[in-house]
Amino acid sequence: MKGRRRGTPATAGLIVAILVGFGIEIIKGAWTNGEVLAELGAILRENIMEKHEYWRLVSAMFLHGDGTIKGTLLHLLMNLWALFQLGTLYEIMFGTRRFLWIYFVTGIVASITSMFVTGGPSVGASGAIFGLLG
Repeated sequence: MKGRRRGTPATAGLIVAILVGFGIEIIKGAWTNGEVLAELGAILRENIMEKHEYWRLVSAMFLHGDGTIKGTLLHLLMNLWALFQLGTLYEIMFGTRRFLWIYFVTGIVASITSMFVTGGPSVGASGAIFGLLG
């Protein structure tokens, strides 16, 4: 009897969601424009603290950009590669539910940290990916 191979639907779903987010950024011109990126859901301390836009703590995990085309593409590709490598392994090891819990909790904690450390809009899945690694 052959062993059953478990799939990694959450990892695939996160990768697709990040790519869809990036596609929206390209269409809107947000990948090189911080103001448009902020409108799409980047982390902005004032909006989160004063306007209670807590959704930004999650939406920023699906956006990528640093104001330059090369930097944005590098950021995106490195995050996708790391998510694919770590996600497929950890989702199989921990199960889909626990994998998603780790990804989103660490991503939100990273977003909160970024909110207090950076002065401008910040985005990216790096915090959630480092959370998986940890």
